[in-house]
Amino acid sequence: MRARLPLLVLILTGLGLRLWRLDADSFWLDELIQVYLAGLPVRRLIPAAFTHANLPLDILVTKAFLRLGAQDGWLRLAPALGGVLFIPLAWVLARRLSDRPTALTAATLAALSPAALQYAREVRPYTTLLVLVTLAGYLYLRARARPWAWPAFALALLTALHTHLFALALVPVFGFHWLLADGRRRAWPAPFLLAGVTALAVMSPLTPDYIGRFLRAVWQSTTAADRTVGDILGLPGWAVGFPGWGTVLGRLFADLGGTPWAGTPTLALALFGAYHLHRRGWRPGLLLGWLALTPAPILYALLARGQWYSPRYLIAVVPPLLVLTATGIGGLATALAARMGREGRMVLASRRLAVVLLAVYLGLTAPALARALHPAHENLRAAAAAIAADYAPTTLVVAPVVGTYLGHYLPDDVVVHDLRDGGAVEALARDYERVIILDTAYSPLRWPHAPWINPDNRVARFEPGVTLYRGPAGLVAAQQLAERWQRERADPRLAAATPEQLRRLAVTARSRQAWPTAAAALERLTALQPDDAEAWTEYGFALQQLRAYDEAVAAYERALALDPNRAWAHLRLANTLRLQGRPAAGLAHARRATELQPGLADAWLSLARVAVALDDEETAWNALRTGLETAPGHSALLSALAGLAVTAPAERAERYWQFILDHQPPPDLAARACAWLGHAHPACSPSP
Repeated sequence: MRARLPLLVLILTGLGLRLWRLDADSFWLDELIQVYLAGLPVRRLIPAAFTHANLPLDILVTKAFLRLGAQDGWLRLAPALGGVLFIPLAWVLARRLSDRPTALTAATLAALSPAALQYAREVRPYTTLLVLVTLAGYLYLRARARPWAWPAFALALLTALHTHLFALALVPVFGFHWLLADGRRRAWPAPFLLAGVTALAVMSPLTPDYIGRFLRAVWQSTTAADRTVGDILGLPGWAVGFPGWGTVLGRLFADLGGTPWAGTPTLALALFGAYHLHRRGWRPGLLLGWLALTPAPILYALLARGQWYSPRYLIAVVPPLLVLTATGIGGLATALAARMGREGRMVLASRRLAVVLLAVYLGLTAPALARALHPAHENLRAAAAAIAADYAPTTLVVAPVVGTYLGHYLPDDVVVHDLRDGGAVEALARDYERVIILDTAYSPLRWPHAPWINPDNRVARFEPGVTLYRGPAGLVAAQQLAERWQRERADPRLAAATPEQLRRLAVTARSRQAWPTAAAALERLTALQPDDAEAWTEYGFALQQLRAYDEAVAAYERALALDPNRAWAHLRLANTLRLQGRPAAGLAHARRATELQPGLADAWLSLARVAVALDDEETAWNALRTGLETAPGHSALLSALAGLAVTAPAERAERYWQFILDHQPPPDLAARACAWLGHAHPACSPSP
């Protein structure tokens, strides 16, 4: 019992850390998605889970807890308990491969690992995956000596595969290890079980998607002479042929260790731990293969899908990393003690040195441990509370991307719309008095695409990265503008004005943003000169600013009937159709504007905005790039590209931010780009 007392203390310590203020932080988007899926009936849950690129096992665990309560802390209890279970599993895995002190060190690292702790406090499948792959590794080692454990190993691995598809990367690890270590002994249950597990995993609807995207990219690169695999996958040139490894190998140990300054020691200790195991007669082949081979298919799958890199996708390599690091600490302590002390006191000295080395290593990861207890996730709970307090039936609430899942925090009578284009918002807002926009890092709505996303309409900011905007909507805003327009139209001086006077009045009103006056003057001008295409174009623009979109479309169409090659009429008509929620109808006009005036930056901006509304990122990027090459430093084009970068996968976002820095951005955009790139750009260097 006394021998197990330290392990019990570590389990209780891990439990305390995982339960401490478990409900203090809001769910972030991925957690809300899992809770939303868990709330669906089972017959809808499984297909919906696959649609969201999730596997159902952990969602079913969340569903079981959801039946007893919907509080954040309660739903996070399941992963927290799984995180506690990981501690003794790390102990038994290390004990199977090494001695008791090493197992205790591995359990200590498991209890205090920033990666294990962070995901044990989130309603996500990563802790369940961590527990199951650790159990599978232990049962595999056990089965090599006890054949009865083979079915248990297969069940653990199959369960892991139905928690997260990336557990499939472990199948070749176990397969290669069995082939090299036990193949000659003909321990035949292993290959049959691994083949069966693999066959069941391939039946997952996600498997063909992950594998198929990469194979399609390879095929396209071989059939298109001017495009490489890296181009199609959106990879930087230096990564072609081994996608992502250059970046990930430079960050892997730092990310899993928690801090950059813990990365190199983690790598050194893991390698020394493998050497120490080999010297003591234990074979480290399984752990090294687990650590080295598992990331490869995961990274290929991520890059083939155009997804970003995150250490959470590599959570399956944490068990061998902790065991090897623990072994390295013990081995280094033993080596130092052998050089420092006498032979009779070496055991005691090595244990003391191991404690010191462990304390130093934990000190290096301490900042990440603090962040794991209070992660920087968006505060959607506070934003939802503000929406509920300000809500009325005449208020349109729009929360792009997060809207579907925000119901976890909102009363049932609060309706939230997931609209991702300013035109769709504008079309729906006509039936409401006010509009509230919840802006997050996931939102494609960006100023000036949506008139509500601007500092004047900002109500509150909920750190990190959540802002609430509010402004008058359809009925109120349109009524105010219409009343002013009617007053201007009734001005008797307009009836007596000459065309030249009306033209000058419209120009002055436009410069002052007095759109009711401009519209009234241009309406009178088009009545006097009905064949003036320029007057109809300007009249349409004034009507567009008054949100009289139907009338604006009619004015632009009249201008194009008079002059089909008027680029400004085409691009403004494209913008108006987009604001009406009809971007597909505006695409041809936007393209025509760029053909007529390829040097006009606004034409490329119009095409980019329409493409974004159609979720055509490639067309939007090409339009913005061409526009900025034509007009370097164009603020609206740079702002639009920044909005595109916010929602793009990491590889493409990096390209967009670098392109922004290469084209003289304003200081605020330059600061955002440098913050995203980590100042890895010459423009981010401080001035001498």
